[in-house]
Amino acid sequence: MKGFLKVISVIMIILGILIVGLMIFNISIIRTAGDGVIADVLTGAMIVVLGISGVMDLLGGFLGLRAAKDPGKTTAALVFGILAVIPGAISLIMETSTENICGLIIPVLYLVCVIAIRGSREN
Repeated sequence: MKGFLKVISVIMIILGILIVGLMIFNISIIRTAGDGVIADVLTGAMIVVLGISGVMDLLGGFLGLRAAKDPGKTTAALVFGILAVIPGAISLIMETSTENICGLIIPVLYLVCVIAIRGSREN
């Protein structure tokens, strides 16, 4: 499971970098295309939606790598895994769609791996 958690963590780090890059790209386009209140609102929305998502993916990836390296440090990864699954589960309950199911796959796999590593450490 450690190897699988490492793979998922690397995927999360790559996704986080891509999302932050997308945020920066979108903000630069909004800023060059427009000026004023609408551009400010769109910029704020990009920072909130994409920025938080990207940082969460990066944080989760690094916590997962740390947990895979040292099973004694799984608590933070476990808490993060639970926090990562909650929004996806709520979205899936509100609207069952392929997009919401796909968006929940990585966080669920991450959480399952962390729980398995934590369980093997305690045994």
